Amino acid sequence: MKSASVIIISYNNSHNLEECLRSLIEQDYDRSLADVEIIVVDSGSTDNSVEILKKYRDRIKVIPKPIKFSSFHHLAPAIARNIGAQNTNGEILVFTDGDCIPPKSWVKSMFESFDEFDVDCIIGNREPDVGQGIGTFIKRYDFILYSEKFLVNEAFVFDKETIEKNKKFMPLAGNNFALKKTVWNEIGGMKECFKNPTGEDVMLESEIIKRGYKILFNPGIRVVHIHPISLRKMMEKAIQRGESNYLQGKHSRNFISWKLYAKRGHMLNHDDFLRGILIGIIILGFAIKFGFSFQLISIILIGFFILWTIKRLFDLDNQLCSLRKIKGDAYKTMLNLNLSQKLFFIYIHTFLKDNVFSQKTLN
Repeated sequence: MKSASVIIISYNNSHNLEECLRSLIEQDYDRSLADVEIIVVDSGSTDNSVEILKKYRDRIKVIPKPIKFSSFHHLAPAIARNIGAQNTNGEILVFTDGDCIPPKSWVKSMFESFDEFDVDCIIGNREPDVGQGIGTFIKRYDFILYSEKFLVNEAFVFDKETIEKNKKFMPLAGNNFALKKTVWNEIGGMKECFKNPTGEDVMLESEIIKRGYKILFNPGIRVVHIHPISLRKMMEKAIQRGESNYLQGKHSRNFISWKLYAKRGHMLNHDDFLRGILIGIIILGFAIKFGFSFQLISIILIGFFILWTIKRLFDLDNQLCSLRKIKGDAYKTMLNLNLSQKLFFIYIHTFLKDNVFSQKTLN
């Protein structure tokens, strides 16, 4: 009989936790052929998550934040997942988060993918972020416009050898992946130096790849990410990402480096942004040198900014048009943005995220 342990980590996810649990409890795998346990690690929630978990205590195993971490405001995802994995009985570890809703075929699809492709790890996909908040809006369209996961429709297997040959790579996300427990134990789980919810999942992936294991990216195994965040939280995440980049490079001995985050078809990349600033400085320098008035200098700079905005709008329209042709009616509404939404995305996204994951540059 096959066995799996589903590990959910949750911190203040009462807005979605019950939906997540119901979906997992009602999974449609054949229970005569597979044994699946559900483990929830609560990272120290201060909302009513604990009350929700109590309702399902006869069908799930709940692990509260351990006393030894009482000084922590809440557990980092890496620590929470390690705690969950230490309390499992399954031969396969399947991970998601309390703010996600897996489809009812999720566990079954994981089992079938392990059998069909003979791999050690499976990376799933997700739908564009759902929820209220400016940060959610930015993350939703960042995923739609710049994530390979949104466009790739065919499953593929990769490992260290194939990456060196054809550079095909897909980053692991902690809210939808599965890994053989033997591999998890060999690696030692996630590195707990990652104190924020970013980077620990890709760091784990690098360890899997370095040890010669095979990973499957299956775009059909999707979860819905209910992720309402504010602009302030989004800005905090941008800062945290910078810290995670440093830690990934340090602990992977540059197996993961800044190159992973270099430009790959990103219309709002840091090269264009810095180039625009340089041109603005040059224009300003010439204007001062030739004695232009303050009013004229202002008009020139404003004109330059308007031209930059028009170009970005034109690029964004072309990209959305291409996506509508590729994705069809399924995302028709999501791919129709009004002018104010386009402008907002362009300006905020430019400052918050100036580069993206590249499939081409894994060292």
